[in-house]
Amino acid sequence: VPSRRNPKPEPALPGSLKPLTPVVYWGTYAAAAVVTVSLIYKNLPLIRSCNDDTLQHYAKSAIESLPAKSGILLSDAEGVTSSQQTRALLVQAELARQGRAKDYLVVNTSALNFPSYHHYLHKKFPAWPEIPAAQQMYEVKPAVILGALNELAKSNLLCYLNPSFGYYFELFYQEPHGLVYQMKTLPPDTLMPPPLSTNLISENQQFWSEVKESEFPRIEKALAAYDPSQNLNPINWLIMHLHGQADPNPNAVFVANLYSRALDYWGVDLQRAGLLAEAADAFTSAHKINPDNVVAEINLEFNRTLQSGDPVKVEPGRVNADEFGKSRNWNALMNANGPFDDPSFLFVNSALIARSGLMRQTIAPFNRVCQLAPDFLPARIWLAQLYLYNRLSDQALNTLHEPLTQPKRFGLNTTNSTGVNTLAAFAHLQKNEPKRGVEMLEQEISLHPDDTNLLTTVAQALFTRGLFSDALHVIDRRLAQVPDDPQWLFGKGFASLQMSNYNQAITAFTRVQEISTN
Repeated sequence: VPSRRNPKPEPALPGSLKPLTPVVYWGTYAAAAVVTVSLIYKNLPLIRSCNDDTLQHYAKSAIESLPAKSGILLSDAEGVTSSQQTRALLVQAELARQGRAKDYLVVNTSALNFPSYHHYLHKKFPAWPEIPAAQQMYEVKPAVILGALNELAKSNLLCYLNPSFGYYFELFYQEPHGLVYQMKTLPPDTLMPPPLSTNLISENQQFWSEVKESEFPRIEKALAAYDPSQNLNPINWLIMHLHGQADPNPNAVFVANLYSRALDYWGVDLQRAGLLAEAADAFTSAHKINPDNVVAEINLEFNRTLQSGDPVKVEPGRVNADEFGKSRNWNALMNANGPFDDPSFLFVNSALIARSGLMRQTIAPFNRVCQLAPDFLPARIWLAQLYLYNRLSDQALNTLHEPLTQPKRFGLNTTNSTGVNTLAAFAHLQKNEPKRGVEMLEQEISLHPDDTNLLTTVAQALFTRGLFSDALHVIDRRLAQVPDDPQWLFGKGFASLQMSNYNQAITAFTRVQEISTN
C-alpha cells in the first residue's frame, strides 16, 4: 500500500521509448535556449530604442520655440499617463537641464478645477491668483479659471505647449511659434484672430523646415517596421515563422503624433492665409509622419480642391463617425490630429461647439465657411446669430447683407426668408434703430400672421428692448386669434403695466386668474 514513506511508484516507460529520454531532456533545454536567444534578439533593439534621445530632441525643439523672457506654459492633460502630460514633463526636464526651470511656470490645465492646485501654483508663483477661502472646499468653476488667466495675461506671457480648444478660447486665440502657441486676447470688436504677419509666417516656416530636415528622417527610420525576411538568418527565420512582429520605437510613435498634430494646425493657418502650396506641404508631412492623422488627410484633399479652382461645396451630410479613424468622437479626433479646414467638417464641428455654449470662438470658423462657400446660407445664419449674441450688430448686418439684397442667389422668397429678415430686424433693434427694426418685424408678421413661433420670438425681443407698445400690438394680433390664451393675456397685462395702463392690466390679469384658477 502506498504511503508517505513509500509512495506509489512511477510507471515504467516502455522499453521502446527509453532511448528517447535523453533526446527529450536535452531537447527541452535546447528549445528553451533558442526561444530565449530569439526573444533577446527580437527585443533588444526595442529596449535600446526606448532609451534613445528622440524625446530629448523633441523637448529641445519645444524649448527653442519659447520666448526668451519668462512665462506661464499651459499643457492639457487627461491623466498622468496621457501624451499631453508627458509633453509637459519633457519640457520641464529640458528646462531644468538648461538651467531655466525657474523662468517658466508649467501648468497642468486639467488640474485647474482643484482649489489645492491653485494654492500650489500661488505658492510657487505668487502672481497666480489665490482662490478665496470660501471657495476652497468646492470645485473651481470655469469662469473663475478664465478670470485668473485673463488677469495673468495682463502682466505675464501665456503660452500653450500644444494646439488646444475649449472654453479658454472664448477669450483667447493661439498664435503659433513652432511647437509653442502664445495666448492672445481676441479683439473685442470682431472676435476674430488677426491675419498672420509675414514675419510670423517666415518664422514658423523656418522652424518646420529645420525640424523636417533634422528630425523627421530619424523618426521615419525608427517608425519603419523591421522585416526579418530582408536579413534572413536562422533566428529571423524562426521569428518570421512564429509570426513575431517587431514593435516600432514607442518614443518615435509618440513624438510623430505630436509633430503631426502641430503640422496640421500650421497647415490650416497657412491655408487660411492663402498659401495653398505651403499648406499642402504641411498636410502631406503631417500625414506622412503619422498615417493615422485622418484630419490632415481630409485637409489635404480639400487643399487639392482649392488649388484646382473647383467650386467649394459644403455637405454636412457626409460628415459621420466613419471618417474619424481610430478616434471615438470629435474631442478625441481633434485632440489627436488637429483642426479641420474642410468646410463640411468645419461647419458641423462649429455648430456642435456653439450649441455647447461656446459662442465666441466659433465666430472665426463660421466666418471661414462663409469665405469658402459664400452662398451657403446656414453658415451665414449661424454667424449672424453669434454676432448678435455678442452684441456685434454691425457685423451681423454685414453677414446678412447679401442674402437680404440678393435673395434669389440664396434661394430665398417670402415663404422661407423669415429667419434672415428677423435676424436683420433684431440687429437694427440692437443698434438702437427701433423704427427700422419694428418695421421689418411688422412686415414679416403681416406675411406670416399665423406663425406662433414668430409672434412669440418678436414679442420677447420687443420686451427685451423695452418697446412695450410695439409688443402690445403683436400680443393683440395673437389674442385676436386665441382670445383666452393665458400666456398671451399675461403678456398683455405685463405690457400694459409697464405702460402705466393699469385698468387694462387689471382686466388682463383678472381674466388670466379666471382661466387659470390655480
